[in-house]
Amino acid sequence: MNRAELISQFYGIFGTEGGEARVFCAPGRINLIGDQTDRNGGHVFSCALDLKIYAAVRKSRERRIRMQSRSMNDGVREISLDEELTYRASDGWLNYVKGVLWALSWHGHVIQDGGLDIFFESTLPAGAGLASSAALEVLMAAILREMYGFECHDDVDLALAGYSAETEFIGQSCGFLDQFTCAMGKKDHALFINIGKERCEYVPLKLGDTRIVITDSGVRNPVRQSVFKERAEETGKILRKLQYLVNIRQVCDLSLDRFESVKDVLMNDVLVRRARYLISEDMRTIQAVSAMRVGNLNRFGEIMKRSHISLRDDYEIVCPELDFLAVRAWQEEGVIGSRMTGGGYDGCTVSLVKEANIDSFCENLGRAYREKFGELPVFYVPQTADGVRELL
Repeated sequence: MNRAELISQFYGIFGTEGGEARVFCAPGRINLIGDQTDRNGGHVFSCALDLKIYAAVRKSRERRIRMQSRSMNDGVREISLDEELTYRASDGWLNYVKGVLWALSWHGHVIQDGGLDIFFESTLPAGAGLASSAALEVLMAAILREMYGFECHDDVDLALAGYSAETEFIGQSCGFLDQFTCAMGKKDHALFINIGKERCEYVPLKLGDTRIVITDSGVRNPVRQSVFKERAEETGKILRKLQYLVNIRQVCDLSLDRFESVKDVLMNDVLVRRARYLISEDMRTIQAVSAMRVGNLNRFGEIMKRSHISLRDDYEIVCPELDFLAVRAWQEEGVIGSRMTGGGYDGCTVSLVKEANIDSFCENLGRAYREKFGELPVFYVPQTADGVRELL
């Protein structure tokens, strides 16, 4: 995204008076492996992407935040800074901005003078499971910190503000992973994270002549949140039952061997499969990171395949479209590995594909998907990226 062009578009909407605009951006994120484990005390392997949300920003004298998003195409929207911040479904994407204002106000960070004019532009698809809402939240938190000098100690505080906005103000069920990766991403690296134990390590992505390819199924399933709630209830039951026999704080604290010796306490085949997925996925994530450290991409790809199968058969959050994209990708020349990624039931797959085979991969998979489901998927071949920052 060209900084000068973004500022020019800002001036076309809000005028040139009032000083120069500043430009900020926040990346999306993709899970290479490890889904749902972050909510259960386990590990994830996630990286920030150069699919981003950008914002040109300038202070104004008025007690309001005026915003326009080119991708939303709904004109100039407005939030009054002198009215109570409340969630309204009709406000749509504005709720994420209001949520960050609300979250920061709980820590004493309140705009005392003037307001803001903001123009948003995005290369990050909304609703695809690539953390577009988290990127917007972290971006807004960074804007407020930098424009008003709020004393957020580090970028983790920005992530926490975004997480509070989404879970408490908006009421969405999500983990902290999305906001954390959008804030803390590092180019050419992935984040090996255990949220529960507050550990994060930057691991170089040794991809060589291989690229990350994201395939957006185009599916946006409204049952996603109800399924998240159902899985959360199931894992709560699993944890309580397991704690009768073993001293653990989270499901992923248990080894797979130990689980197999105590699984009968669950007395329910569905709960056994849910627990088996979480515990084995945590192990797979650790193994996959070890493979990446030594550049063994073939092993990494095989682990991705096993992850997808377990997500489909044990955790049951893979819709037919995502399953088709992953299984069909395994058959393509030059594909190292492929799996669904994100929350499940809609969104994207992530694949590792030899650079020389990317064109044929997209052509063949796109044609097969259209023949099966009547729609064309959208392909992205992103680079990794740094976390939220100002473009100077």
